[in-house]
Amino acid sequence: MAFQLKNTSTGNNTGHHLPSLIGSSSIANSNIATASHDPHHPTNSEFCFVDTGYGKNHIKLLHIRRDGPTHHIKEFEINTQLTLDSKKDYYVGDNSDIVATDSQKNTVYILAKNHGVKSPEEFGLLLCSHFLSKYPHVSKARICIEEHPWDRLSSDGVPHNHAFISTPVAYRFSTVTFTRGGKSIEL
Repeated sequence: MAFQLKNTSTGNNTGHHLPSLIGSSSIANSNIATASHDPHHPTNSEFCFVDTGYGKNHIKLLHIRRDGPTHHIKEFEINTQLTLDSKKDYYVGDNSDIVATDSQKNTVYILAKNHGVKSPEEFGLLLCSHFLSKYPHVSKARICIEEHPWDRLSSDGVPHNHAFISTPVAYRFSTVTFTRGGKSIEL
């Protein structure tokens, strides 16, 4: 889990005490919980978390659509980020509301299989909608999708039915963010 601290007394983001907090979430939580007892660390009331999203990055997806003997492929790299409506995982180490990152990855795969992937934007909308409707304790879902281009191979000028080559000349990408009660789409 990544997090950022904000000093509520000055409004400035700070990394001053961050090195002492870096580590596993249980170490970070214990440092935050004991910070009020240490005169060298500010009390919890002086700091608040400003970014507590977590997720799964670099989910590789190769979607194959079979149209008779002709196949069509699309390759995607997907990053998911969820933000919960509580921060108990940071303050007291209670991970009961966490949606496991492997569950997020498996959700990407099953939704791609069940619904197909027409475009990064449509698939991002589907994923955000799923995470917010399935998990009432998720307050924000952010999905970043990058489409990697592939071209059909030809043999003697005839396009092959199911042979492709990666052509990384340009990438299509999309970021979709849904917040409970509202949504925004970045293209």
